[in-house]
Amino acid sequence: MIEEKRLHNRYPFLATASLYSKTSLKENKKIAAFVANISQTGIGLYISDAVGPGEKITVEITSTDVTGEKIVNYIEGMIAWEFRCGNHFCAGIFLSNELLFVQI
Repeated sequence: MIEEKRLHNRYPFLATASLYSKTSLKENKKIAAFVANISQTGIGLYISDAVGPGEKITVEITSTDVTGEKIVNYIEGMIAWEFRCGNHFCAGIFLSNELLFVQI
C-alpha cells in the first residue's frame, strides 16, 4: 500500500483549466486541462500534454457559480508529479501559496 503523504483534505472540483509554463514552454503554449480535485496546497489535474515535474506554472481555472456566472482564477505552482493516463496525463500541482477555505 502507498503511504499517504497529503497534509490536507482533497475536495472534488469540477472545472476546466489551462496551464502556462513560467520557464520552458515556448511561445507561451497553453495546455488544456480538467481539474480533478483541489486542496489547500495542491491541485490534481488531467492534462492534454506532458509538462514535466519541477516545471513552474500558472494555472488558469474556469468554473461556474450557482447563478451560471463564469469565474476565472489564476494560481501559481509547480508540477510535483506527472504520469501518463491513457491518452492524457495525470499531474499533481504543488501551489506556491496555500488556498484559504472558509467553512460556512
